[in-house]
Amino acid sequence: MSRAVAILRPDPETGPYSVLGGVCALAVAAVSAWLSGGVLSVTGAALGGLVAGYLAGRIGSPSGPVGFRAGLIGWLPALLVATEPLRTANGADAGGRVIALGVAAVTTAVLLAVGGFIGAFAARLGGWLAERGGYPAD
Repeated sequence: MSRAVAILRPDPETGPYSVLGGVCALAVAAVSAWLSGGVLSVTGAALGGLVAGYLAGRIGSPSGPVGFRAGLIGWLPALLVATEPLRTANGADAGGRVIALGVAAVTTAVLLAVGGFIGAFAARLGGWLAERGGYPAD
């Protein structure tokens, strides 16, 4: 199995940490977008990854994959940006719609990758903080 598939496959031990970090990230992203008038920032994905990485680090699990999954969950509101080319191509001919669909697909892939990598980086920091705090308890 490739490493990319292994990162996306949920681990029963750390799966709840990914979801918890992702929910934290969604909440922060929603509040941030609401307060800024619709501008999304990376704060949600970073905070969610940090929380997930810290929780995974407490039990001695690798924090990177957990943070990647949390970043993916937390970065879901950014996918609204990916639908913009589809909205603008509403009255276009068939060729314009195909191009808009391709742009939307590439934008979606890039946005998900960015959110995942931000979450993974923050999770590494969270795992490091858990180690500095004396976890995992031997």
